[in-house]
Amino acid sequence: MSNNIFQTAEIIKKVFNGRKLSDIFRELENSDNLNILKALTYSVLRNYDESLFYFNKLVKKKNKSFESIIILISFYQLVYSRHKDHNVVNNSVESAKKINKQHFVNAVLRSFLRNKDELIQIFKKNKFYLPKWWKKEILKNKKFNYDDYVFFAKHKPPLTIRLNFIDKHSYIKLLEEKGIAYTALSNKAISFEKAIPINQIPLFNQGAVSVQDFGAQKVLELIKFQKGTKVLDACASPGGKTIQILENDVALTALDINEKRINLIKENLKRVGKNAKVIKADVRKLDTWWDGEKFDSILLDVPCSSSGVLKRNPDIRFSRKKKDLLDLLNLQNDILNCVWQILKKNGTLIYSTCSVFYSENESQIDKFLLEHKNAKLIDEKHHLVKISNYTDAFYFAHIIKT
Repeated sequence: MSNNIFQTAEIIKKVFNGRKLSDIFRELENSDNLNILKALTYSVLRNYDESLFYFNKLVKKKNKSFESIIILISFYQLVYSRHKDHNVVNNSVESAKKINKQHFVNAVLRSFLRNKDELIQIFKKNKFYLPKWWKKEILKNKKFNYDDYVFFAKHKPPLTIRLNFIDKHSYIKLLEEKGIAYTALSNKAISFEKAIPINQIPLFNQGAVSVQDFGAQKVLELIKFQKGTKVLDACASPGGKTIQILENDVALTALDINEKRINLIKENLKRVGKNAKVIKADVRKLDTWWDGEKFDSILLDVPCSSSGVLKRNPDIRFSRKKKDLLDLLNLQNDILNCVWQILKKNGTLIYSTCSVFYSENESQIDKFLLEHKNAKLIDEKHHLVKISNYTDAFYFAHIIKT
């Protein structure tokens, strides 16, 4: 167990230095203890504010030194894990021996245990850790309150699937035969009570189901696709919405700028037995990919801050910077203006994000509508999770070209 603590500390140190968890875990994909490392890392980062609070109460030292990270991990385990206190302390001290900080770690953890109940009660009155600029963005959104967002962000996300070409009753029967606990969210969406390795999800490899958040599934409910129409999925990776669109008899072009993401789209299409025109290109550079024929419908799931999927990606509150948001706002605006040129009159545009930031959502669309008099907003929705454990937070706007 001490080795798991040390390795988790190494991972979190990399996150503090700006690395993405997805990239780090990809490098560790052959590790025998990968699932343990993932579970511990995600849990510690989701509860970072609590561990940081305890640390600041007990230690006058920078909290991003390696020994400090070991202590943050230990605080999480002492409060939430089933491990006995003395085992957590012993394993943490063993980890700290590798950097000759065992005495410091031991002293801090013993002090925490002496004051544990009191510290937990004090913490309950405190708020969630977010960068100041992030919190300011959250407070701009009047659709929900900050405490709801904190509650949402600290919960472990569910594993939700979409049924591609199997009906709900047949699939539920299969789950019950296998003893897999589930919640049916709709005729197409099912959430598992416990996480399952993707390749062990019944009928996943056969293409009958796909992993897709419930909120993401609801985005396309705004469009009624007509048979034979021409559709663009402008920022298509990983391909979940691409597959959803292809449940209709349409001519679909799926676009993405990144080679790895393009390959992921192709893999997912192959798995479900669907075909689309998949192109690696920057959507803004029309002369490199567009054939000159306008689209009847465009799905624009733009790159965004991912603030609505914080519980799924807890590392982003450490890696995301205010400048990143400003760059994203400019990119979203550029993509919106570009694809508007290639949408037919009376065509439908769906703009969506997995963000809760007002600046990426309502503000971005308000600006677009002011600049394009032939754009009419039909509907916009926040999937803000009320704050549901069954969905990430999404925003989408339905716009018609008049």
